[in-house]
Amino acid sequence: MSKNSEKQKRELDIFNRFSQKARLKIVRDSILNCEPPEPDICCEIEGEGKVWFELAEACSEDLAREFNRFPENGVWVGFIGNSTETTVTKKIRKSYQANGPIELLIYDDGRHLRPDKITIASIEHVLNIGTGMFRRVWYLSKNGLYQVYPNQS
Repeated sequence: MSKNSEKQKRELDIFNRFSQKARLKIVRDSILNCEPPEPDICCEIEGEGKVWFELAEACSEDLAREFNRFPENGVWVGFIGNSTETTVTKKIRKSYQANGPIELLIYDDGRHLRPDKITIASIEHVLNIGTGMFRRVWYLSKNGLYQVYPNQS
C-alpha cells in the first residue's frame, strides 16, 4: 500500500469515527477522499448538500514522526511544546478549493498527551485570531467529540 493510500485509509477511519459521534445526518455512501487543493474528505449531509472536511492530528507532524520511530513498549523523552496551536494555525492560514462549506476536524489518534480541556483551550486561543475558511471546528478524542467553533456551550 502506498504512503498516500495509507494516509487516505487512515483519514477515512478517523472520519468514520467522527461521523458515528457527530449529530450530523451524513450520507454514509457519499464519503470520499479528496486530493489537494481540496480538503481531505467530502461527503453529503442531508439538508446541507456537499460539505468538505480538512483533518488534522492534534499532535504535530514532527512529533507524530518521532512517536512512530519508537516501538509501543519503548521509551520516548522529549519536549512537547504546544503542537496543537501550531497545527491549527497552519490549517487556518491554508487555502482550500471546495464548492461548498469546509469544516476542520482536529483529532487525537493516541499520540497527543494533553487533556481534552487544555487541547480545546489551545484550539480556541488560535481561533480567536480567525477561523480561516472553516465554518465549524471539531475536536475528536478518545473521550468524545466537541464542537469548538462556533462554541456550543
